[in-house]
Amino acid sequence: MKKKSEYLNYGRIIAQLVVCVMLFTAYASGVENAIVRAAEKKQFLCVLFYQSENDAVKAMRTTVNAFIKESKKKNVVYFDAPMKTPANRQAAERYGVRDNHLPVVLVIAPNGIVAGGFPNQVTAAQLTQSTSISSLMLGILKSLQEQKIVLLAFQNSKTKFNAESWQAANEIAGDENYKEFITAVKADHTSEDSADLIKQCSLSPDMSEAAIVVLMPPGRIGNIIKGKTTKERLLSVIQSLSSASGCSSGGCGSVGCGQ
Repeated sequence: MKKKSEYLNYGRIIAQLVVCVMLFTAYASGVENAIVRAAEKKQFLCVLFYQSENDAVKAMRTTVNAFIKESKKKNVVYFDAPMKTPANRQAAERYGVRDNHLPVVLVIAPNGIVAGGFPNQVTAAQLTQSTSISSLMLGILKSLQEQKIVLLAFQNSKTKFNAESWQAANEIAGDENYKEFITAVKADHTSEDSADLIKQCSLSPDMSEAAIVVLMPPGRIGNIIKGKTTKERLLSVIQSLSSASGCSSGGCGSVGCGQ
């Protein structure tokens, strides 16, 4: 039979654990929990980070809330994140937000990427652009924000050299030497999701041959390789782009994300 003092010790341990759980829950609440909840519901989250109340903060809050209320998609939610809360500050630092950026609205997509960042002021048009990004673009931006090169293979049943083009991209992305730094994505260039990218890459929805768009972090269009290609040729292009300080001879554009 246990002594009374032992039961008291167990009681104290349990009480300490309860306090620890409560403290952890309080610390974990805030932006991180809001991000998780929004992701579970496939929603975009608009986070307003700010140091203290002022006219800019009030105006940005009003704009975001009005946008959410008037939005027809109903897939956008808001979170108010004063930096005096430790959990909010930690989240801000994780997203690269510093005190000199404040106040700032970050638009965080369901997959966790920053779809837009707007310091000091924000407009409904900017919020519309940031929350209207296609699922294809969201996936690409996630890889780019992870500092990965994206090999975007545009093709469909009507284009030639599909097998050769995709094999070249897929072999590099699956290579043990490169898979941590390079990813391959296949997309139909005639789909609605591809429309903005096709336009930015100056490609035609009616193109007759498969094409690989090499996207470099943070969002530069490095080169476009049309038709039949090989792993070796594609790898040579990537290595050239990686070592170049400016735009390659293949052209230089940017992949926008509402920032």
